[in-house]
Amino acid sequence: MTYPKDPGFVSGSETSEHAAREVESKASAMRNKIMRLVGMRGMFGCTSYEAGIELGMLPQTVSARFAELSQRGMLIKSGRTRKTQGNYKAGVYVTDEYSHLVPKNTLPTEARLANIRKAIVKLQQEEALLMERMNG
Repeated sequence: MTYPKDPGFVSGSETSEHAAREVESKASAMRNKIMRLVGMRGMFGCTSYEAGIELGMLPQTVSARFAELSQRGMLIKSGRTRKTQGNYKAGVYVTDEYSHLVPKNTLPTEARLANIRKAIVKLQQEEALLMERMNG
């Protein structure tokens, strides 16, 4: 288990490691619920605070799952924030489906590379079409 991609624990702490292993068995279902919620919100996105309220999860649980999903490139920070009930700023996340709407410098490196690859493929396809038209 490697945090933040997976639930983490304090090295050398038997209880912390046990808790992380217990959470891991439930973490996948929690990540799926979060992905469905953020996906349903589309471009509007979702903060971990909002997800916690909507899904009835503890803030630290939701925050950890958001970190895992972000590290996996499945949730992308939009660069926007919204206020929590305590008037703190919370980062707004969107699914990778909406990453093309996110300012490029806020995307994780893996997502930036994926966008570049997509752009290259698209350019190659357009070039092939132009060549076909020119060659008749």
